[in-house]
Order: sequence, then C-alpha cells, then structure tokens
Amino acid sequence: MSEAILTKRALVKSLKSLTEEKPFDKITVGDIAERCGVNRQTFYYHFQDKYELLRWAYHDAYFDMLSSATFENWNDQLIGILKKMQKDQKFCMNTIAHTKGFLIELFLGATEDVFHAAIEELDENNRMQEEERRFTARFFAHGVSGTLLDWCEGGMKESPEHIASLSKNMLVAMKNGSDNLPIE
Repeated sequence: MSEAILTKRALVKSLKSLTEEKPFDKITVGDIAERCGVNRQTFYYHFQDKYELLRWAYHDAYFDMLSSATFENWNDQLIGILKKMQKDQKFCMNTIAHTKGFLIELFLGATEDVFHAAIEELDENNRMQEEERRFTARFFAHGVSGTLLDWCEGGMKESPEHIASLSKNMLVAMKNGSDNLPIE
C-alpha cells in the first residue's frame, strides 16, 4: 500500500476519533493534523479541506464496494457497507447530522452510477433513451441514499441484513419488470 494511502487513512482515523468527541462542524484541519501527528501542510498535500477528507473517507470505507456491485451480489455488497457503517456509527451519525446536504450529494453520486450500469444491463435491447436511463438511475439512487441516511439518523436500529433484504426485493421487482421497459 502506498505511503499516500496510509497517510490518508491515518487522517481519516484521526477524523473519526475526533467525531466521537465533538461535532464535525467544530473540528478544524488543525485538530485533524494534530491528532494524526502531522503538520497542516501534510494535510493540505492530500486534501483541500476537511470536506474533501470526508468525501474520501466515505468512498474509501464504504462506497468503493459499490464499484463491483451487480444484481447477483447487491445484497452482500449492501450488507458489507451497512455493517461497516454500523461499526463507525458515531462517525456516520455525527457527520450526517452536521453535513447532511453534502453527504446526500455524495451518496447520490456513489449510487447513481451503479444504478445506471444496472439499467444499461437490464435494457440490453436499448429500448430506453439515455435521458430515461439517467432519470431512472437517479430516482433509485435517491431512494437508496435516502434510506441509508434515514437508517443512520434513526440510530441504525434495523439490521443490515433486513435493510439489504428490502433493497434486494426492490431490485428483483425492477429486474422482473425490465421486460416491460420503457413504460409508455
């Protein structure tokens, strides 16, 4: 693993420990660098600001798994993400409470591409226009993102397996209805 990745992960670890002590919006770059044992310049070498660090933290810890998501492994991928989020519950709940709009866009971006690829796979006969594919992908991305955020804000009470099962049922219904695409 490269030194840059190790440094970035050390900065994330520092951020996560700080979110157990105070709200995200009260944490400074100086706090993160000091907790990590590096100077501010080292922080700025890797990230523009704490929001870029937060974006990288979510992608590295949770959303990178989505890049290999398919219909066949969606359930396992989602369970893996949800379990990691549960493990980092304080971090997730703190950052969502203080940066919800920022994280909504982050979650949407991470899930929209996955759904777009899935819709392209389902629509193998190219019956949908690209605009329809993008709209449908964004629609489902909003649903999944909203569900993840609600689950976090609600204290992550439902099991990851339960949330993934409900999501899988939705995807199966979408896949089974793909023969009728597009709806006119």
